[in-house]
Amino acid sequence: NKKSKSSDLRSKSQIRVTTEITEDEIPFEIPENWCWCRLGEVTEIARGGSPRPIKDYLTTDEDGYNWIKIGDTDKDGKYINRTAEKIKKEGLNKTRFVHKGDFLLTNSMSFGRPYILNIDGCIHDGWLVISPKDNIFNKDFLYYVLSSTFAYNQFCDSVSGAVVKNLNSDKVRESLFPLPPLAEQKRIVAAIEKFMPLIEEYSKKETQLKAINEKIGTFTKKAILQEAVQGKLVPQIASEGNARDLLEEIRNERLSHGFANSYGICSEKGKKSKSSDLRSKSQIRVTTEITEDEIPFEIPENWCWCRLGEVTEIARGGSPRPIKDYLTTDEDGYNWIKIGDTDKDGKYINRTAEKIKKEGLNKTRFVHKGDFLLTNSMSFGRPYILNIDGCIHDGWLVISPKDNIFNKDFLYYVLSSTFAYNQFCDSVSGAVVKNLNSDKVRESLFPLPPLAEQKRIVAAIEKFMPLIEEYSKKETQLKAINEKIGTFTKKAILQEAVQGKLVPQIASEGNARDLLEEIRNERLSHGFANSYGICSEKGKKSKSSDLRSKSQIRVTKKELPEITEDEIPFDIPENWCWCRLSELCNLYTGDSINETEKKLKYTNIKEGWFYIGTKDVNFDQTINYDNGIKIPFEKDNFRIAPKNTVLMCIEGGSAGRKIAFTNQDVCFGNKLCCFNSYKNEIEKFIFYFLQSTLFTDAFKDNINGIIGGVSINNLKGMLFPLPPLAEQKRIVAAIEKMLPLCEKLGE
Repeated sequence: NKKSKSSDLRSKSQIRVTTEITEDEIPFEIPENWCWCRLGEVTEIARGGSPRPIKDYLTTDEDGYNWIKIGDTDKDGKYINRTAEKIKKEGLNKTRFVHKGDFLLTNSMSFGRPYILNIDGCIHDGWLVISPKDNIFNKDFLYYVLSSTFAYNQFCDSVSGAVVKNLNSDKVRESLFPLPPLAEQKRIVAAIEKFMPLIEEYSKKETQLKAINEKIGTFTKKAILQEAVQGKLVPQIASEGNARDLLEEIRNERLSHGFANSYGICSEKGKKSKSSDLRSKSQIRVTTEITEDEIPFEIPENWCWCRLGEVTEIARGGSPRPIKDYLTTDEDGYNWIKIGDTDKDGKYINRTAEKIKKEGLNKTRFVHKGDFLLTNSMSFGRPYILNIDGCIHDGWLVISPKDNIFNKDFLYYVLSSTFAYNQFCDSVSGAVVKNLNSDKVRESLFPLPPLAEQKRIVAAIEKFMPLIEEYSKKETQLKAINEKIGTFTKKAILQEAVQGKLVPQIASEGNARDLLEEIRNERLSHGFANSYGICSEKGKKSKSSDLRSKSQIRVTKKELPEITEDEIPFDIPENWCWCRLSELCNLYTGDSINETEKKLKYTNIKEGWFYIGTKDVNFDQTINYDNGIKIPFEKDNFRIAPKNTVLMCIEGGSAGRKIAFTNQDVCFGNKLCCFNSYKNEIEKFIFYFLQSTLFTDAFKDNINGIIGGVSINNLKGMLFPLPPLAEQKRIVAAIEKMLPLCEKLGE
């Protein structure tokens, strides 16, 4: 059981022995003709290896060996078809050689993603190679199994490493996998690949819907803030004064402190002050005059334009280094404010996780409660209001508004607006890590309303904001519903229904055996007999259960065979039972009328039954009744499909695809089959059963002949999972509640 050092996975010494599977490990039931196995029993698994330093082994020679890396995969791809690099022959004994047809599994970081190799080559230790043994797996089936959530969850349990997660190859070998017969694997693949384009299309529509929803929600908030900064959200009131007076006060205050005017540089020789407290007078910067060309839009007459640096004090934070030498747990330490101390979508910073020592103050920036912090790098330009004093590193800009100029909430909303953000974008520097340039932020233009109007604007914004947030929640809920509905395609819903998984079972609703016996007795009373059925005992498959009535009168000469265990495709609830379709309904085709007869005898008939041909049954399950053809009531030799029965096309190109439920008695054509139930209340459940995967797969398996069709006798023998009558009604109600949502989703 030792690891082989051979670079070729084909070596027999690579085969590992796996542990026996215990009952406790089995996560769910599988069909009787399937079995559980360890992945290492049916495949050979090994980790890749890398010759180092790799640059010494790379080559551009044509006879080099493909060097397979994650970068050689295509987004959402299934195969690896090419490599960007090759390695020399000398590197083979330090790597793992893999073959076309092998599977590669990403082994670190975003682990567990499978690919099928379309080339030979060599792999590094960021891959696991899985080589399926001959005639065990259909390759596509194995790919889909390895791509499943079931597989991924096991791989998650197989990872090791504190920071970089790696798959443990021994644990991957021990992973449990369900193994169907090879022929069934092929049918499963065909079914998956039939639905995959629809799922991918649905996913695209979901992504588009999400983008539209997010755009609408964001636009609503942005629109309100934009209206606010342009003076359009609330009316202006003359008695509230003029913002120019506010700005003039600030300019006069600046002059009283020895500043020449509002324009130019005020710090001595343009040097920055080293003081850690932003309140220092030497921190006040003078801004440049606003030109007419800079003004982006008109504002109300009692507003005015200003530079952000005229009405606030702005500075970058600083960090004592190495920071770990300055951190402290002492109560008298200073709050050390980091991005991680903010709340998602929060407005305030209320606490910090860490504190720093007093000795670090001269190497950082001390900020005060009421100051604004602006994220300064990466996702820059996000404002917060401080509810605490503390110190900030250089990932923040601090904005300290001057007294009686700004309502704090108004400034917060202005700094949160698209108008502000667009200016901040123009203020960034740095090739890789984007940082706000504090001098350019000072030069940003801002509209300044009178203080009283600022308060009214805030009141208006905060009146609308709960509605916007509620809209956002509804959008999130809608997305969740869409995703939930998306997993329930029509076929999935119907399959859940016929397996007894759509609604819970209720003991008081009785047992399907009693219903089947009731139907048999009803048939006997009308001169019919029944077939064999097989019931489920405690939800498990039973080998034999004779449901035969002693006195039997057969409609057909050929008795239907008893249901065997091998036929049963899945387990059903304890109070359900298996039976043949012909035990529940009388199946018969209609009458053929040629076109000449239709025109001569059955057109322009006033009183009679509508005659329904295959063309009159639509793919959307509706029937075109008024097609101009009627059978006179006195013609009693025509077969009738009564009201509330199923008509299905069973011959030709539309066989099994056209199905409808009648809303009146009709005559019908010979390519249509009527499923006329012996009990009136079970028709709708039969209608939905005939659209389930269980029936449609059986139907396809029985198609034969040049035209392509299924015989009545074959239909009669098909299996039917029968629930109690009350549960059938609940299932039908659940289906009819869900299907309109699915149809709407597909529009």
